[in-house]
Amino acid sequence: MAVAGALVATACGTEEPTAGRGAAISRDQARFGTTLWQARGHHLVALSLLEAAHREAALAHATHPLEEVLPSVEGQVRGRDGAAADGLRAALEGVVEAVRDGSAPEEVRAALDRALAALRTAEEAVVGELAAAPAYVGSVVAGLLAAAAHEYEEAAPEGRVSDLEEYQDAYGFFLAARELYARIGPGIEDAAAHEAEEIEEALGRLEAAFPGVEPPARPAPAADVERLASVVGHELQETVGAVVAAAVEPEEVWEAIDALLDQVVAEYREGEPEEAAELAARAYLENYELVEGQVIEHAPELNDRLEPLLSAELRAKIREGVPPEELEALVRQAKDLLARARQAVEEAGS
Repeated sequence: MAVAGALVATACGTEEPTAGRGAAISRDQARFGTTLWQARGHHLVALSLLEAAHREAALAHATHPLEEVLPSVEGQVRGRDGAAADGLRAALEGVVEAVRDGSAPEEVRAALDRALAALRTAEEAVVGELAAAPAYVGSVVAGLLAAAAHEYEEAAPEGRVSDLEEYQDAYGFFLAARELYARIGPGIEDAAAHEAEEIEEALGRLEAAFPGVEPPARPAPAADVERLASVVGHELQETVGAVVAAAVEPEEVWEAIDALLDQVVAEYREGEPEEAAELAARAYLENYELVEGQVIEHAPELNDRLEPLLSAELRAKIREGVPPEELEALVRQAKDLLARARQAVEEAGS
């Protein structure tokens, strides 16, 4: 990001869980929930686009949960409940099919309802009873808003929306956060009326920044969106013990990507393709996306090769079951491009 660096989920800056109303939430649980519920955000945007007769754009957003979100969480779900993982995949595929096949709006809504139920089942499989805990829900709300702020910064880096799809991603994550907050908002209002008022005010101002699938005529500054998301996260941390996002230095993100790619190769060689695919998804979704805006700004030609490689090609090769040597060659290519992109970004900032 343009200011302090990338964002990661952390419990008050430590590895320890945060307590909140009887619940203890780890940053891994917060990260899982935030990633999982991004699928809901994409679906809500797809529905809005479909209602506005933009079926092609709706299909693009309907596909993101299946191609981007699922690979990052499926392994965790399957490790706890294979039926929940199968149900999640089937439900996400069902949404894509409904949008792609031109189903009637009520059929698409039914598919979205089935996907929402599958998301909740998958969530419960991994986090159990904590899925209903205010600390956990608050953590996911804070994470979604941080993700929305990040996507918005990529969409409107210079005060105008130059990437509509990134703006719509941010809009969707905001919608999902709003939807989830409704589950804990009344309890916060009863226990801490002033803090609840602060949260509602910040969410209201964010709603003005995200009026719909089309951006406003005068987009809000990215710094304002980030600040408002941080306000909500801080208040949720104070009121329910939410795990919120904290800044890390960009070099840590680059190093994390490099380490995850090494783990991809190791897991694949060990005969664990699902684990390898999940690690590849984490390298892209949880790390490269945090520095992608800087790469686009300073080395767009490298991002043109890196983004598809990290977002899809590595996982496609893993699914195909290619020989380990072929996957290793692709990882070496990715690491070379990453090194060059990092150098371009750091030289621009020096």
